[in-house]
Amino acid sequence: MDCKLSNDFPFEVEILNTKENPEIKDYLNDDQVSFARVGPKKFFFPSDFLSMAPSIYNMALRSDDTFVVTFPKSGTTMTQELVWIVCNNSDYEKAKSSPLNERFPFLELSSMVRKLSYTENEIEVLKKAMMPVSINEIEKMPSPRFIKSHLPLSLLPTSLLDQTKVVYVARDPRDVAVSYYYHDKLMNLSKPENDFKQYWKYFVSDNISFGPYFEHVLEAWEKRNHPNMLFLFYEEVTKDLPRAIQRVANFFGKTLSDDQVNKLADHLDFDNFKKNKSVNLEYLQENGIFRSDGAFIRKGKNISFARVGSKMYFFPKDFLSLAPSIYNMALRSDDTFVVTFPKSGTTMTQELVWIVCNNSDYEKAKSTALSTRFPFLELSSMVRKVSCTGNGIEILKKLIVPLTIKQIEEMPSPRFIKSHLPLSLLPPSLLDKTKVVYVARDPRDVAVSYYYHDKLLNLTEPENDFKHYWKYFVSDNISFGPYFEHVLEAWKKRNHPNMLFLFYEEITKNLPRAIQRVANFFGKTLSDDQVDKLADHMDFDNFKKNKSVNLEYLKEIGIFRSDGAFIRKGKSGGWRDYFDEEMSAQADEWIAKNLQDTDFRFPDC
Repeated sequence: MDCKLSNDFPFEVEILNTKENPEIKDYLNDDQVSFARVGPKKFFFPSDFLSMAPSIYNMALRSDDTFVVTFPKSGTTMTQELVWIVCNNSDYEKAKSSPLNERFPFLELSSMVRKLSYTENEIEVLKKAMMPVSINEIEKMPSPRFIKSHLPLSLLPTSLLDQTKVVYVARDPRDVAVSYYYHDKLMNLSKPENDFKQYWKYFVSDNISFGPYFEHVLEAWEKRNHPNMLFLFYEEVTKDLPRAIQRVANFFGKTLSDDQVNKLADHLDFDNFKKNKSVNLEYLQENGIFRSDGAFIRKGKNISFARVGSKMYFFPKDFLSLAPSIYNMALRSDDTFVVTFPKSGTTMTQELVWIVCNNSDYEKAKSTALSTRFPFLELSSMVRKVSCTGNGIEILKKLIVPLTIKQIEEMPSPRFIKSHLPLSLLPPSLLDKTKVVYVARDPRDVAVSYYYHDKLLNLTEPENDFKHYWKYFVSDNISFGPYFEHVLEAWKKRNHPNMLFLFYEEITKNLPRAIQRVANFFGKTLSDDQVDKLADHMDFDNFKKNKSVNLEYLKEIGIFRSDGAFIRKGKSGGWRDYFDEEMSAQADEWIAKNLQDTDFRFPDC
């Protein structure tokens, strides 16, 4: 049914009957919420919005008003705080003592409140907590007013850009959709059984509040050159926060010193921002408005990636700043490297090599963490990729030392170094100057182990299953991939006198024999008793309990999930428990295709 609300709101409105649009009703947790599409671009809203749409459209503006306008989940909260601090002379005391929603209210919030599936008491708590909540209250606010809105420009007052300052932020719609999905789950707006794949269908079919996404963004983009409009991309803000702060300051005619910029960047740093009680809305969890297992400020970071070199190796973009230092790293003749594709038996091989090369010094092996004895060369480029609570990253940096290239370069000889980099990205003189042990493992087992490793580190969304992960793996969208390019580089060098190429399957099938091969490679002689003792030390059950290698302390600081383990199962052939018939056939075809012009074959263990 199409209608017009009033003469002072010149837009047609289509009321959506949930009986005629069951796809809308099926998603929601509340059967009573109805929706409408507004205007020629069919913007989608809860029908409660219609009662306030004319008031917003005809709202009296002031010349010192400031608006932050975004499509939802596009970095709104961070931008509000940034703008408010810049425009209020860096008044951190007030920012800390006054909730952001009071300093920078949400214009159309009152039309959203009834959309939420809460008790009358919870709604009253929400209204009190989110003051000012109505248009009338916002209109009475003293100047200067700071106002947030998710409405498209066409539904805001027509004189908005002529009378006020507007900061608009756009974000990659794929990230928006993921964040919006978790936001709706946090607020109990969607049915618990609905997964992200289903949500994505709603998103791209414009059945999400404030959509269509592109109509919303493009309206602002067309006005980006207006002198009262600052158009920002969330990705650029998070990539270079100090530069974004300076752009905002310039837009508002403010001058900030480098110290002021750095202080604000630290204030807005994700880990600090997430803990900031004036913006994180955690009190809404205490009152049952938000679910207890989520967060209003969830992740907020876009991990960007890059492909490197002719073989298109895939890395978090942070690796690029480290890559030249690694490639040009000064090597020593007594350096030892263990190099593997991730989840190929690296930790076990490191411990084996270290014990063999250090005269079976089990006391030091027990008392000194493996990460200290045998550091991970490129770890510092990975640290920002992990998600952890509180000051976990800083604790991690202190626990895992040496962490940086500089610290590794300053280690006393002999150095033992672990890397997951392919040989082509390591120093060109690596095999001529150092000893290298490379370990390869069946990629199907690697993929299973990598999947659980990423879950342990909270790097994947909880609903992503292994079948989904496998698609990323075989399409070379996993860090350090492509898998076969990595392994085949080492395979081609297997006969170099400074290279020992091992298969994980052969190590686990006959550990004493593998120990002897490693000892021979390093010119060490081990008695049968020494081999047996090391084999017992490396036995999986003993190894899993070994505190110097199992990284259990990372659970205590929130780096690892509490329901997983760094050293998980360690068996060969376990992939069969995770692959269905279709995946097995796909894996066979993928392996055959990548090995067709090589003599590389996995051992039949």
